[in-house]
Amino acid sequence: MAPGVVRSDLDNPTGAAPSTPEPAAGAARESAAEEAERMDFDQQLPQLPAIEIRQEDIDELLSVLLNRLREAEANKDERLRERMATEEKRQRATIAILNQLSAALRQQHPPAHDGA
Repeated sequence: MAPGVVRSDLDNPTGAAPSTPEPAAGAARESAAEEAERMDFDQQLPQLPAIEIRQEDIDELLSVLLNRLREAEANKDERLRERMATEEKRQRATIAILNQLSAALRQQHPPAHDGA
């Protein structure tokens, strides 16, 4: 490289202003522009009041949720008991019908006795 010639002179021998900014400089300008836009946007947002959450509120909410969960479990258990009772009634009715059919068949076709 010739003395007094810098890298940018080699990239742009005419001395004209470069058509595209250097990548690092362009990225810094874009980042600064984005940050300024974000700050402007943040200033336009309505200021929300601070929300105070107390431990008592959390405890009360957890208590309510726990009670609802217990009620749901109890209801589920009750429904399960009801279904089991209904199924047991169906099974007993089926057994009674089968016993009646068996008795009717025995009357129509009594067992053969060996006449020894």
